[in-house]
Amino acid sequence: MPNNISLISTNILTDSGVPLSAATSGTSGGPGLSGSSGTSGGTGLSGSSGTSGTAGIGYANVTSTTSATPASSGTITLTTNSQGAFVTGDRVRAINTSSNLFEGIVTITGGTSFAISADYNLGTTLATSWTITLTGARGVAGTSGTAGTSGSSATSGASGGSGSSGTSGANGAAGGAGPTGPTGPTGPSGTSNVYATAMNQYVNTNSGPTFAAVYSTGEVYANYSDDRLKDRFGPIENPIDKLKQLDAFYYQANELAKKFGYDGNKMEIGLSAQQVRSILPEVTSLAPFDRNQETGESLSGENYITINYAKLVILLVAVAQDQQKEIEELKRR
Repeated sequence: MPNNISLISTNILTDSGVPLSAATSGTSGGPGLSGSSGTSGGTGLSGSSGTSGTAGIGYANVTSTTSATPASSGTITLTTNSQGAFVTGDRVRAINTSSNLFEGIVTITGGTSFAISADYNLGTTLATSWTITLTGARGVAGTSGTAGTSGSSATSGASGGSGSSGTSGANGAAGGAGPTGPTGPTGPSGTSNVYATAMNQYVNTNSGPTFAAVYSTGEVYANYSDDRLKDRFGPIENPIDKLKQLDAFYYQANELAKKFGYDGNKMEIGLSAQQVRSILPEVTSLAPFDRNQETGESLSGENYITINYAKLVILLVAVAQDQQKEIEELKRR
């Protein structure tokens, strides 16, 4: 059919009877649309995982039941549950509790035991349960922070008003006068005190007054010595041996004595009250500065003692008598 149409067209004439030239070709059609993509294939199955390797020796769960006390110096040896857990030079921390632990450098290792040169501790409680881990070197202490500024002073509150005065109570009635007591007996005459001529001081009392120092331009008499007032109990035995036990020496008041008011710059001579008491306790007593005048007991509780040097003359008399006996015995030989 198309060929026939073509033949007819070639015989078409123009109005002048001239045949038409051959027809021009039409434009080519555009490319056809691409076909849709096919669906993707499904993902293949993953291969199975390989088996895990054996765990190597590490620092976790290293413990010890060695009895030890935390310290910041010295060597502490621990036996652990893991062989070769640490090497020489490791810094470790052994913890019993958060408040009982120590740190140091491993210095010796061998099997499951190792020695720690301790340099830090917290707490000092003996323990038998320790967990050991690696730890870093202790940091240096930080610098102190600057002091904060002082807060401003608060303003003072207003003074409260004075309370009103209470009313005065009524005066009580006056008591009746009591009867006059009987006249007491006349006391003994006191000793004379001629101040202008002798400046003597007389004390007639049993209350034991204490003086810082006593100076007299005349004789001083004290106590009693009348044989009618004494019950004798024998002579002083071995007086020379007793005398030999005493040390005579120079001394000055020390710092403790200065606290009780004594002058530490004055050179003195004397004996030890403790030595004297060991052989003749009768010539020692509480020091006046340490004696309670009412109770006779030590004021300080330390029982500081002193010597009645006048009574030591009695020992010297006994020594002289014994020495005289020895001299007379030597003369008779």
